[in-house]
Amino acid sequence: MSVDTNDQPGRTKPAESSANSGAGSRDAMMDDVRAAVESARETAATAAGRAPEVANATRGAMTEAIRQMESGSDQALTTGAAFALGAAMGLLVGGAPRILIVASLVPVAAAGMILLDRRGGAGRPTR
Repeated sequence: MSVDTNDQPGRTKPAESSANSGAGSRDAMMDDVRAAVESARETAATAAGRAPEVANATRGAMTEAIRQMESGSDQALTTGAAFALGAAMGLLVGGAPRILIVASLVPVAAAGMILLDRRGGAGRPTR
């Protein structure tokens, strides 16, 4: 009794197999894309819903940080600004993204503004 390999269950002819696998992989890919789009849509909706909460928390944290910096000593402000400037320069030399470098310069600017304000501003001559 001879058995034809194409008559066995689970086996298809080579031409049918490649056509079916191509269509199946395209359908699977489209399903994955649809799922990713739906996931992104849900994530964006969640983030948009929490934006006011995040903004209020950020505002409170920034207010508290500025209050603490203003109550600190000149030496502490200078040391913190020097450290932040060194970190920013290290990021620059290391090839970090520009947005990260700019973000690391924010404490330098804040400390500098507070120090200038304490010393009477840049426009007044010192004796």
